[in-house]
Amino acid sequence: MANGKIRNQKGFRQKVTFKTLGLGNGIFPTDIDGMFEIQNKLWIIFEIKHKLAPITIGQKLLLERTTDALNSIDDKSAYAFVIDHEINVDKDIEAGECLVRQFRYNGVWKRPEKPVKFKDAVNKIYEKHIK
Repeated sequence: MANGKIRNQKGFRQKVTFKTLGLGNGIFPTDIDGMFEIQNKLWIIFEIKHKLAPITIGQKLLLERTTDALNSIDDKSAYAFVIDHEINVDKDIEAGECLVRQFRYNGVWKRPEKPVKFKDAVNKIYEKHIK
C-alpha cells in the first residue's frame, strides 16, 4: 500500500489462511488490520471491527502485549486502538472515518469521552509525539 492506495486490488481481496500454522494446543496466528511505525519512536496499532463485533482474545492480547512492551522502552510510545464501522460487506471501509471504540496507552484501556474519528486521534497522537 502506498499513499493509502492499494497497489494490487486482486491480491488484497485474496483470503490468507493459517490452517497449517497451528502450534502446540491450538495456537494459531492472529491478524491486526494496521500499524503505523514512525521514526522508531511511535507505534499506532489498530484493529477494525463492525460496531457489534467483539475483539477476539488473541487480538486483544497481541495489542496489549505489543504496546506495553514498546512503552516500556525509553523514548518509545505505542498506542493500540479498536475502531468501529457500520459499513455493509459489499462496500469498502475507510479506516480514518471509523470511530474509536477504545484505545490503550501505558497499560490502560480507555474509551473516548465523546465520538472521535480514528484519523483525528492519529493526528493528535502524531502531533504530541513527533511534531
